Amino acid sequence: MNKIYISFLSICVSLAMNAQLTQANHAPVPSYTYAMYHCDSVNTDAGFSGANVLWDYSAIETFTDLVTDFSAAAANNTVFPNAQVLLSSSQGMNYYYSSTATDLTLHGGNIAFSGAGANLQYTSVAVVAAYPMGLNTSTSSVTGGNISVTAAQIPVPLAGTFTGNSHVIADGSGTLILPGANATFTNALRVVTSQTVNAVLAGQIPILGTIAATATITITNYDFYSIGTRHALFSMQVVDVNVYADGFGTLPFSQTTVLRDVSTGIAVSTPTANFSLSSNTICISNSVTVSNNSSGAPTLSYTWSSSDNGNVNFSPNNTAATPSISFSSAGIYTIILTAADEGGTHSFSRTVVVNDCVGIDKLNDERLELSVYPNPASAVVNFSTESQNAATLVLYDITGKTVNEILFSNGSANLNVAEMNKGLYIYKVKSENGNTLKMGKVIVNH
Repeated sequence: MNKIYISFLSICVSLAMNAQLTQANHAPVPSYTYAMYHCDSVNTDAGFSGANVLWDYSAIETFTDLVTDFSAAAANNTVFPNAQVLLSSSQGMNYYYSSTATDLTLHGGNIAFSGAGANLQYTSVAVVAAYPMGLNTSTSSVTGGNISVTAAQIPVPLAGTFTGNSHVIADGSGTLILPGANATFTNALRVVTSQTVNAVLAGQIPILGTIAATATITITNYDFYSIGTRHALFSMQVVDVNVYADGFGTLPFSQTTVLRDVSTGIAVSTPTANFSLSSNTICISNSVTVSNNSSGAPTLSYTWSSSDNGNVNFSPNNTAATPSISFSSAGIYTIILTAADEGGTHSFSRTVVVNDCVGIDKLNDERLELSVYPNPASAVVNFSTESQNAATLVLYDITGKTVNEILFSNGSANLNVAEMNKGLYIYKVKSENGNTLKMGKVIVNH
């Protein structure tokens, strides 16, 4: 059966060494804000429970371009009259809480995931923290209330009531390690909150009338807290959802969300350098522009270089994100981009063939028509032209070193590449007086 992993957002905490969660350091308060990066949810698990546990997430893949912002405000919603604080996210989630010196309770809110969503109003609230809360502190509550559910496959919303239960336990303490500097927390506490919702629903479809439905939602949150922060530094939220509706069958949905604090440490995933060129073959009088497709942390920086820096100019400079590149002499150049951030460096290169186009102009403005096949090749590459001016084929590797030179015979040349290393090569077709008539690329792929 397909599973659904959905995000029920984590709340706040601070913890002193051997201290406990209390209303003062854990309950959400108005005007509090924070942000969380989204992380790899496929290769991540919640780790072990118990005392003196090491939760090492220092190498977790972090998507620094995916950030969810959270903010708390005084609750002012007649649907949740006893709620004190509204916790909202930039993804449209809203949760209503109230707290006392002995507990934190959830009054309701909404969850949304790919293809479905639900709104819950608790008439019997869910207790999601018991104060003071240290290792092995736990509490349970019976829940119930009103619910509405939407699913992409069902054309109308479903509404009804639900019953369920909520259980929360601080099941682990120890050391939490997150990516970046100063991101090891030796006084971490993990709080696991589990909820089950069993709903009886109905909806009205024109002509068809009333359809009956049921829904089962199970939610498990793993939230890791430490002293000095009011929200979880690391959070893994898991939800299973199945909706059954008459005429539609069972509809399962799935989603996983893993979050980590933006302000803790730094993103240490190695950056990825990547770019494309406006042209890979140009005349010496022209320049090329780049499209920079690199990815990494917000602090990503760039350095451009080439295999022959003396004949290559980067404008306005070689640290610009998208410089214009010009050349002072013909040749074969390897353009190198090195991207760097706190996670390290990564380089990527492309080859540019710069042609001295004067030779072509002198040949009565003739543009050589040349067939090159097969390309890529593993054995022989055939070159064929009707021009009588083609005399010599010269082959270079990407460093500009001459690899082979053969003669045209009756407009044809056959290049044996069977013993050559696989990769990219540049060819020039030259006339008898040495003028370059044509340049291009050959790929050897055994």
